[in-house]
Amino acid sequence: MGIIVYELYTGMPPFHAETYYKLLPKILHDKVKFSKDMDVKLRELIEGMLQKVPTNRYDWDQICQHPFLKSTSSI
Repeated sequence: MGIIVYELYTGMPPFHAETYYKLLPKILHDKVKFSKDMDVKLRELIEGMLQKVPTNRYDWDQICQHPFLKSTSSI
């Protein structure tokens, strides 16, 4: 989900490679690069969803209660 949100904002995926075998190590080990103009709350949300260690990733409740979503929700 974090990759989708990142891609919706930037227009590009957070990791690029010519093959799956080159892409996988990037996903597992590289840090995501964020633009300096990205909203701080959005960056925090994406970082929480893209944690490398699964137990550190945001769960559904953390995503739904995140300040970025609460500040942009009009429903």
